[in-house]
Amino acid sequence: MPLSGIWSSRIREILDRIVELAWVMVIYFSSEATIWGLSRAMAPAGIPFFASILGMVIISGITTTLYLWRRSFEEVYHRWIKSKVDFTSSHMGVGFTIPIIMMAPDELLDAQDIARVIGNFVDEPILPGPRTSSPPRISPTGRRFGRPSVTSGVEKVSDTGPSTPISSQRPSLDCVPLPRRNSQAAWSKLGAQYPIFLSFASLLTIGAPVTAATGDSRFLDGCTLFFVWITSIRLQRLLKQSELCLGSPRLRNACATIMNPVLITTLIMMAYTRAKVAAISGFDLARVLSDFSSGSPLYAIWTSSVTHTELPGNPDLYFGAGDAALSILEVGILIWGFKLYECRRQLYSIAGLSTVILSVAAAAGNVFLCVAGGHLIGLEGPEALAFAARSTTLALAKPAIETVGGNMVVNAALVVSNGILGQLLYPFAPGLLGVKRKEEVSSATSSTKSSQETGSSSQRALLSSEHGHGHKRAVGDDLDDAMIIAAGITIGINGAAMGVAYLYENKSRAAPYAALAMTVFGVMTVAFTTVEPFKTAVMDLANL
Repeated sequence: MPLSGIWSSRIREILDRIVELAWVMVIYFSSEATIWGLSRAMAPAGIPFFASILGMVIISGITTTLYLWRRSFEEVYHRWIKSKVDFTSSHMGVGFTIPIIMMAPDELLDAQDIARVIGNFVDEPILPGPRTSSPPRISPTGRRFGRPSVTSGVEKVSDTGPSTPISSQRPSLDCVPLPRRNSQAAWSKLGAQYPIFLSFASLLTIGAPVTAATGDSRFLDGCTLFFVWITSIRLQRLLKQSELCLGSPRLRNACATIMNPVLITTLIMMAYTRAKVAAISGFDLARVLSDFSSGSPLYAIWTSSVTHTELPGNPDLYFGAGDAALSILEVGILIWGFKLYECRRQLYSIAGLSTVILSVAAAAGNVFLCVAGGHLIGLEGPEALAFAARSTTLALAKPAIETVGGNMVVNAALVVSNGILGQLLYPFAPGLLGVKRKEEVSSATSSTKSSQETGSSSQRALLSSEHGHGHKRAVGDDLDDAMIIAAGITIGINGAAMGVAYLYENKSRAAPYAALAMTVFGVMTVAFTTVEPFKTAVMDLANL
């Protein structure tokens, strides 16, 4: 290829990425506007914090309805929407780091209370893992909800969606896979790592100079946070794909797992905030943390600005770098409605109904039994009440604990620590949970392919008809066994958003059940802690 052609292709590639990033920003702000509108609608009922969850359900319902009305919506979704949704959801995990970063020394418990919290945390599992050795298969009903999603020219084990945040094979900042071009190796390597260079350049050219000129640390905080987050993601991915420990892939995977982006970002940003205290005279840790995050969601700031009412705890309507990260988390939960749409076959089924029933029962058991266990083990009332939402996603845990007067610091530590521990253990758990990896399922499928080829002509005609619609049928769409469903429910309830994210990233068939379980479990947890007579009963168990 001539030199002019090479540079022309490179410029087109750069422009493609810029356009994709622009569309991501459009989706982000439109999602925040949706959350804001829903929060305003739910404000009279006193539950504006349900906005992101309700938005997820609404998006799932709208997209499913559009698919039933016009089957061509599937192609439109995958061509124009899916890559942007994937990109946004793949970086929502940065919001999980904020509660731990914001922990101040005076909010920590003493050694005895920490021991009691750990004891109650270990002693109160919500649901046991599935133990069945030969589980029955459950075929999702409602075949009309459609065919698997179109992602490429090959069949996949499941189309539960692409990378979402927080785990070992995290995607890059690339919004959409771009075709390989005949460019030089150096350019290819530079292009593969451009997110790191871009975030570092923004730190040097925007964050530091603007903060030095204006005295507003939000620019430096934000650029530093996202540089650390993006770098940790890329380093983990490089380690996973490197040639280190070729003779011991388990060791390499273990090292990559320990380099969890949420864990690494949390530790580095905690060091960053403490370093600012030491470097800037007259600043204490409380001041630095308050500059980093006000703790107010973006929809609340917008509402206060429009209605000219004072926002409790944030009269200046301050919006810091940590608040921006939390807003990305809110948007990520909202756009999971698209992921539920992708998994509609599994959700609109007997298995989906079973997931709802078990999640409601688990929420009741968690709220009442964990609080009672915390009180019996010797925790004070607020600390015991923190266990009422011990594995509920942050968007719902905060209002639930505030309503009953629980310790928010303990609850945040429980939620995030629970998610991080899950992320460290999930790579070793699929075999124990009875969930086969994609490679194992593909192998099993190949071994039975010859027998399938001897099937009746009517079966072949049916498959041919489905392929004629331009869709590749996923392997075993109607054969989700009880072990997969149980694994999804268990991880969705215990691992919350981090667990769901891991399953989506690894394209596990358990992911849609985990997302449904997380949603129902979180909603019912809030109901049991805010609605009478459940609220009074929970507080009585904590002896308040």
